[in-house]
Amino acid sequence: MLEHAEFTTQIGCSVACLKYCPQEVIVKQYKGPRTLSFDSFKQFLSTIPNDVPITFAGVSEPFQNPDCVTMILYAHNHGYKINVFSTLVGLSYPGAVKICDVPFNWFELHLPDACGNAHIPIQQEYKDCLTYVLTHVKNIKLMNMGGLFESNKVEDMIRGNAKRRCSGKVTCSLLRYPNYQIHPNGDVFFCCMTRGVNNKVGSLLENTYPELIEKFPAISKGLSEDSDSICHYCVNAKPYWKYLIKEIEMKVASLF
Repeated sequence: MLEHAEFTTQIGCSVACLKYCPQEVIVKQYKGPRTLSFDSFKQFLSTIPNDVPITFAGVSEPFQNPDCVTMILYAHNHGYKINVFSTLVGLSYPGAVKICDVPFNWFELHLPDACGNAHIPIQQEYKDCLTYVLTHVKNIKLMNMGGLFESNKVEDMIRGNAKRRCSGKVTCSLLRYPNYQIHPNGDVFFCCMTRGVNNKVGSLLENTYPELIEKFPAISKGLSEDSDSICHYCVNAKPYWKYLIKEIEMKVASLF
């Protein structure tokens, strides 16, 4: 996974997948406007180079924000590649028609599950939006939180219930490429696994995106080497020596 910038458009999620998403900690920790305004979005986006893909996901359903469709279209019209992770909750049918003209990099659709983990109201407009998105969006991916779902254990990390998995230096794709999380108040966090609860990088109200990117190597190095960092509890991380062995294997394989 290469660099991208991910926007949370609203704090507090009605889908409430609380078994896997620590909403109560996220909401308690957050300070500032709960909803990302379109003007703030334009301000934050203005410092992000348009070769950096923009993802609408974060720590809540993006379409809960009524301006999300406008934000997607604005970013697309300004040359950004767009990614979306969504249940479609909050999306109107006219909005679905508008966004389906966007050539998404990827669009991951979170479907209802038989276990009832995701609280997605199955109303007629939802059905209409779902049908339209499924038949018109390219590069679509599907998932749900049913019986075969495997958690990334972020709920345990943020709630303080996770055990340390690794010692020594670790790595993962999020430590190698910036994947900053931007919240409605402009706060920027290191990656999606922090859920806006820890590892704040800065604020787009005070810094430009390139200024925050300059911090990335030092922060990444600290997180990878500090045995008490969130990365040593995270399921995405692996021991650095395993990564080096894989790199060597790939280089050797390329010689034949």
